[in-house]
Amino acid sequence: MPFFVGLFAYVPALSDEVGRRGWELAQIGLSSAYTQFGMSSLEQDALEIGEAIDYLRSERGKEKIVLFGHSTGCQDAIHYLTVHPEIRPEISGAVLQAPVSDVEYFENVGDPTFHMWADFARNLVSEGKGETWLPKEASQSAAALGVIPFTAYRFASLFSPRGDDDFFSSTIPPTELKFRFSAKPLLLILCDADQSYPPRLSTRGAKEELLTLWEAASEGKIVPYSAVIEGANHTVDDPAARTAMFELVVKFIESLNRGSPRSSPNAIYEIEECPKKAETGQDWYGIL
Repeated sequence: MPFFVGLFAYVPALSDEVGRRGWELAQIGLSSAYTQFGMSSLEQDALEIGEAIDYLRSERGKEKIVLFGHSTGCQDAIHYLTVHPEIRPEISGAVLQAPVSDVEYFENVGDPTFHMWADFARNLVSEGKGETWLPKEASQSAAALGVIPFTAYRFASLFSPRGDDDFFSSTIPPTELKFRFSAKPLLLILCDADQSYPPRLSTRGAKEELLTLWEAASEGKIVPYSAVIEGANHTVDDPAARTAMFELVVKFIESLNRGSPRSSPNAIYEIEECPKKAETGQDWYGIL
């Protein structure tokens, strides 16, 4: 489950689908891409996303912009919309595809020393030493991340319950979920066969219950046609599942288009992810 930025097979087809609706797909590379995410933060990602959005508006003339987050990129989207949103360039909404918990995934696949290193990282952060580099053994404890350098802050943020990256753990009480703080609509797309869920969430029914809980806690911010896509793995490789996902994305952006001329310049902007099961390549995109 390496956190590489990956260009998934569905991206070109998604670009075609939204292009037929007057939207364009744009790609950026964040400084946290590839093996750099262990030394970054959601806030740094949000600042860079904001700079890209400013560019799309000022230099490319784009008006409506939607963030499309995959996997850990969903965390970027939620952070962008709910943590100091007043300082960020405005967007029209966000699509969260495969919003899963790093904490729950690595609790399931990490080695026996994983919790020890997470505790060690949290202690360093509490002592004001969050920029301290952790030894390679800490990375190795988190499944296949042995080549990824981590600061204490990012290790604690990703792998600690209620860490700054922990938006999607199934154990978070509804009153502590961040969805309701979004001022913009959210489309959530969960994957029925996603490999990144813990065993207790392995069934479609369990994921649907989780989505229902999130929808209720969002106070209307999560659109009601958010869904668990049948047959979809983490990267939506199945053609039928991919088609179902595209239909949801198109429905979402068309809802944003209502009342606007079809020719209005729009953009879906897919953020960089730290995918759970991604291949190497490039993964964050947006629609221009």
